[in-house]
Amino acid sequence: MPEHQSAQQIRARSGLDEQIAIVVLKCPSTGQLYYLRVPPRLNKVEHARQWLCGVDIEGIEEEYIRQRWMMTADGRMQELSPSQQQVMENEISRAR
Repeated sequence: MPEHQSAQQIRARSGLDEQIAIVVLKCPSTGQLYYLRVPPRLNKVEHARQWLCGVDIEGIEEEYIRQRWMMTADGRMQELSPSQQQVMENEISRAR
């Protein structure tokens, strides 16, 4: 694992043909590696980190996408056109 990375995702199948996901975390101060099992549905290392801390990752991801699409540069919320709304909903679906 490169020095600048602090996490890495590993996907494997168990002997029971069950998909498992393991995130590898590296302590920045000691260099110790930690191998932690997370739900297989988590496909981003950042989601695995947040899940390990008890954060509702799906809610946060959806909120982030909605704010990015709907908030103007001056901080006001704007209405989206139907086509923009559809693209935003597709992005939210992919994030889940």
